[in-house]
Amino acid sequence: ANGPATMLLECETGEIAEPVWDVLLYSILEQEQPDVAQTFFQATLQGDVATKQDIHQMYWGQTSQALLRHVKKVLTQVNDLKVQMNTCDPKKHPRLPLLRRHHIMVLDTFLNVQEKLQQMMG
Repeated sequence: ANGPATMLLECETGEIAEPVWDVLLYSILEQEQPDVAQTFFQATLQGDVATKQDIHQMYWGQTSQALLRHVKKVLTQVNDLKVQMNTCDPKKHPRLPLLRRHHIMVLDTFLNVQEKLQQMMG
């Protein structure tokens, strides 16, 4: 059951939710193997877990590398924004403390995801 309350990344453990893997794999397959993408899509709609798992295993390397690249890109962007925030005048930007706390949470979450991914990749 996916909905607004579904966590895609677990903040403290770095766990990555199944929908993240599914969307990333589908986007890779759509570009590189449209026939396999269609099979994966149908398996998802029909709840065919075995077929989905088989396809995930076949493309694990590509999917995990793509996710790791994305995580590293987000980490770079968050760090860049953090540097920019440090140049802002708190008197002109009353929400700055809230933004800083949010950025720390995002940074910590993505660092945990990066660590989890690297563990999974060996």
